[in-house]
Amino acid sequence: LRRIQNTSQYEQFYAKKKEVENDLNKWALPHAASRKLFHGTSEDVTEHICREGFNRSFAGKNATVYGKGMYFAVSPKYPHEKNFASPNKAGVRNMFMVEVATGEYAPTRGTSDMLVPPLRQSGGNKEFYHSVVDNPSSPEIFVVFKDACAYPLYWLT
Repeated sequence: LRRIQNTSQYEQFYAKKKEVENDLNKWALPHAASRKLFHGTSEDVTEHICREGFNRSFAGKNATVYGKGMYFAVSPKYPHEKNFASPNKAGVRNMFMVEVATGEYAPTRGTSDMLVPPLRQSGGNKEFYHSVVDNPSSPEIFVVFKDACAYPLYWLT
């Protein structure tokens, strides 16, 4: 277990989280702006995530079923069992506990061609949802499309 502390990354995340909180207040929604979720990865990118954060440029390494964004699971079992936390030669798996600004997720599941969440019609305003999920009635996977929406809290091995 290793705690991640990256001031620059955190400041970017905090600004994005505040933006999501402001949207939720404007829309009079009681949702939490962020959630603690899990992201499994291979050992070769863990240091990069610690230093630079998450990067949508790598979207698609393990699939883009719900869109070309960054994927996070509600349970640590999901990335482990689905082999997204692939073991190294010693059998050690790598995963992050991440705070993710999920905000209001779209009422329909994400699709593989999504580059951004769908539009949310609110009054006369057209604004985007903050995230998409695998199953709107009981999400196990959240996908966000802006790099600053996720801050790695802990590196778990």
